[in-house]
Order: sequence, then structure tokens, then C-alpha cells
Amino acid sequence: MIVAVLFGLMALIVVLSLARWYASADVKNLKRTLAWLGIGLLALAAGFLAVTGRMGAAFAALAGLAVWAGRIINLVQMGRQFGGVFGSGRAPPEPAMSEEEALRILGLARGATPEEIKAAHRRIIEQIHPDRGGSDYLAAKVNHAKDFLLKVQGRNQG
Repeated sequence: MIVAVLFGLMALIVVLSLARWYASADVKNLKRTLAWLGIGLLALAAGFLAVTGRMGAAFAALAGLAVWAGRIINLVQMGRQFGGVFGSGRAPPEPAMSEEEALRILGLARGATPEEIKAAHRRIIEQIHPDRGGSDYLAAKVNHAKDFLLKVQGRNQG
């Protein structure tokens, strides 16, 4: 009983130490350590299977996993190429918008106040919001027009 408690406490200390290291480690060091840990665990599992005489099953599993690993690598490469989940993590830049275009989208005249900009945005977005069957593209354009005009207003007043 005492031995089990001591092993439990040791395991808890090890887990907490690893969690603290993980939280403060830099990314390169973390990647390198996790890669070596994975290689070590694979070597340990291969050694166990060799000692117990199950190496044939290990090779069959390895062949199956190699196919899936190839697919995962292809998905990661496609994601990087097209800037998806595995890309830079940033959204693509918004296309340039002129003040005239932003005013035309919101149906406003030059010199509109921030309150008028927000009211026009609210009125239009209620009609074209994607949750109400509208277009994602149009909603994005209206949001961009509002943000652009409010930024221009802030520059002109500051």
C-alpha cells in the first residue's frame, strides 16, 4: 500500500514537472524533445515486440500506418500551399478599398459621422447576414466598409 502511494506521488511530481517545462519551453526545443520522445517510444515498443516474438504484427501495423502517414503529410503540404489550417495562421489581407467604395456600399455621403456609419452598417447587415440566408462575401464587404470608414474617421479627427 505504501509503495503504491509513493509511486503515485512520484508519478504526480513527474507529471507536474513535465507540465511546467511544457508551459515554459520554446517551440523549437519542444518540437525536438517531442520528436526524440516519439522515436524513443517507438524503439521501446519495437524492442518489446521483438522480445515477445510479435515482430510480424509490428511490421504489419507499420505498413498500415505508413499509408496513413503519407496521407497526413500530403494534407499538411496542401494546407501550407493553400494557406489553410497549417499555413501562417493569419487571414489573407483584405483587398484595398477606397473611401468612395466604402461610402457607396453603406449608402452614405462623404462626411458621415461614426454614428451614421454604424447605423447604416447595422441596417444593411440585418438584411444580408449569412445567418439569415445572406452572403458571406457581402457581409464581409459591408463589415470591411464600416471598419475602413471608422478608421478614416479616426485619422481625420486625430
